[in-house]
Amino acid sequence: MLFHRFATFVCLLGLLWPSVGFPATDAVQHNAFKPAPQGQQVPPLWVKNAQGADINLKTLWNEAAGRTIYLHLWAPSCPPCVSEIKAMDTLWPALTAKGVTVIVLAEDHDGAVTVPAFASRYGIKTLPLIIDAGRLLWLQLQPRGLPMTYQLDEQGHILSVHEGVLDWRSLL
Repeated sequence: MLFHRFATFVCLLGLLWPSVGFPATDAVQHNAFKPAPQGQQVPPLWVKNAQGADINLKTLWNEAAGRTIYLHLWAPSCPPCVSEIKAMDTLWPALTAKGVTVIVLAEDHDGAVTVPAFASRYGIKTLPLIIDAGRLLWLQLQPRGLPMTYQLDEQGHILSVHEGVLDWRSLL
């Protein structure tokens, strides 16, 4: 519950005070990825899908060999994330057809309850939602806020970072 409130605060702070957080939702950045620090890597952690099954992140990016891989961090309590996740769900078939793999990871310790409820409430049907209930990636990567998108190579090295809402149509 504390993280849920914190994530909401971070997202709202980015909306109300963009110099501290991220751009407001009406200032969607089109493919504004910045290079990541050299050598930063996403650890091969175990997470859960929305149905509760265990998944290893390394397995996900190994399965995406030869594709463009993005790791997208979000939270059901993050207001800008709601519209972005709905847009991603709509674009999911086109993104996968284009050779784009997006690992959509909810940073929420109550994710086993909140993520399926979020998917049901907003009609998310095609987008595979994954949950980092232990917030291990959040602690490892220390993003400034949500949403946050990382472009990865096939070994999980971070190539570039996008802070804030992304226009996923720009990747098509």
